[in-house]
Amino acid sequence: MEYNLLLQSLQAWDEKHTQYLQEICRQNSKHSEFVNHIIDIFCKENQLQHPTSWIIKYFVDSRQPIQQKQINRILQQLDTLEHWGSQLHILQIVPKVHLTKVVAKNIQTTVKKHMHSEKKFVKAAAYQAYYEIVQLQPQLKEEFLEICNEAVVRESASVQSKIKKIIAYLKISL
Repeated sequence: MEYNLLLQSLQAWDEKHTQYLQEICRQNSKHSEFVNHIIDIFCKENQLQHPTSWIIKYFVDSRQPIQQKQINRILQQLDTLEHWGSQLHILQIVPKVHLTKVVAKNIQTTVKKHMHSEKKFVKAAAYQAYYEIVQLQPQLKEEFLEICNEAVVRESASVQSKIKKIIAYLKISL
């Protein structure tokens, strides 16, 4: 799909029905420039970060090929994301993609900030993403374990569940 048509299609999304976004993917996934167009729109069009982040997550979940430089570009946008759904989508892909040490260091502060999100799903995804960062930066393990131990007492049940799993993994690797 040509860039401007793709832009128009994304603007027409009702922000509810993801089948619409799946159909955009189905119709265009064979086009060589589709992934590049989605990432360009994700990076340049703030008002379209939500549908494009959903499509990016869909690609990652369905194991569509995304190059490392594209992954790095996507993750570098994490600090600019305003919609909680976009934050969630990008945090959720962190454990599923190859994370370089450089990118991990670059997104560390932002991911840590999202561990204090008002949205429990974003918060839980941020803890998981931060765990992935800690795997590349072992010097952060003890501090992260302490943060998790403190958070497991005060967080909602759904976030506690995620943190308890992370604590178990951290204890194994210490």
